[in-house]
Amino acid sequence: MNREFYILLATILWAVENVIAKKLLTKFDPDMLTAARMFGGSLILVSIALLTSPNYFYDVIGFSSTQWGWMILTIISFLPYVITWYRALK
Repeated sequence: MNREFYILLATILWAVENVIAKKLLTKFDPDMLTAARMFGGSLILVSIALLTSPNYFYDVIGFSSTQWGWMILTIISFLPYVITWYRALK
């Protein structure tokens, strides 16, 4: 499939997430939903990685300190974005 299809799909999924988040934010705290979104997103990404690469678990265990550093930096930079986004939607 071409890149344009994936861009369209990502846009549609982001829009759906926005609608769902807005509805859930009327009933739940934004911080709780942020935690659920980060945890759920991690589970989805790990599941896809395990399905596409059976050795994924062993690959992650063997990460170098540089690779772990980049992973932690990514998480640290993404978390404030999601917190701010969900609070803005509220």
